[in-house]
Amino acid sequence: MYDDQAQTLPQPSGNGFEASLDSLHTLPLSIMPLQSPGLLKATMIKNARLESVIEMFHDAEAGSGQINLADIPNFFENQGPTLREDIAMLEMVGALKSFDVFSLRSELRRINVGFEDFGALALSDSKIAELTTFMRDFTRPLITRIYGSNADVTGDLSQIVDMLASPDRATAIRALKTLAEELEISITEVPAFLKQYGDVFLSLSYYRQCLTELTQGIPEFLRWMEDIRDTSQIRSDPAKGRMMDVIRNDLIQVARSIGRRFDAFDAFSKTFWEEVSAESFRMFGATVTAQHVGIGAMLCGLTVKMLLWRERFPNGAGLPMRRIEFLSSEILPGLENIKAVQNTLDRSAVLN
Repeated sequence: MYDDQAQTLPQPSGNGFEASLDSLHTLPLSIMPLQSPGLLKATMIKNARLESVIEMFHDAEAGSGQINLADIPNFFENQGPTLREDIAMLEMVGALKSFDVFSLRSELRRINVGFEDFGALALSDSKIAELTTFMRDFTRPLITRIYGSNADVTGDLSQIVDMLASPDRATAIRALKTLAEELEISITEVPAFLKQYGDVFLSLSYYRQCLTELTQGIPEFLRWMEDIRDTSQIRSDPAKGRMMDVIRNDLIQVARSIGRRFDAFDAFSKTFWEEVSAESFRMFGATVTAQHVGIGAMLCGLTVKMLLWRERFPNGAGLPMRRIEFLSSEILPGLENIKAVQNTLDRSAVLN
């Protein structure tokens, strides 16, 4: 159904297509191998309950025109096999827990819906530029190793790879040859390795930025929620207080779990260049890639909920009953699914 209030989420700003691909919770359907032209113009999004719906339009005045996947036939005259095939594909894609490009690279291969344009699953140039600050921690040891401690590490990833692919100093060439020997590859293969290295850490930088935004927003949200703890509406209804406890504990535990994983990743990045090994990087890259889906799912879920909170209560206001209703109808639903992902990841070996 079309819904201009209950589950409207603020959409990424900037170029619509690129901004959707830069987001955790939006997927432009134009990149999918769909056969129905009307669907190709739409976007799949995660709503506040972390359900996947089709957004046919979104603007400040009209709101968000959302269609549940089961209701798609009601909006299209063509009821033939192509629409049914498209709906079956969208149901499989809609079951994914995050739409960030890094998760999609592995998940679209896993569900095998005929998607082939993996080159389209890339961050925009503007988003990569945003991530330069986060990437510096990962690229600084590499640049220092090749060019020395006074080297400029302010460029974005593509500039750094180009610089290393065509070094302009004899000392840099010798350092690259040494690096190739340590990695047991030819010097001509070093640029390809660096691109792989860069992509692994680009994904970590992307998720790190998302986590940073959350760790700034969640404490503010929790203070807003706790403001009503001593009101009569909460004191007279212990169930509402228990609901707030669940929300608080789950948000804190999930955010901390993601943070611990980044601590482990950071520890590797700080030691990798001390004793370079192709095998150690291969294992690390595989570990990071294997966790894209879980990390993306947790970040997507939390981000969607914090975005909706900021949209509904931009000034931090709201009467107690309105806050309670929002917590019970928009924040709590789906939170158990995020927590389940966290529990699964916490049982994995990377943090042991």
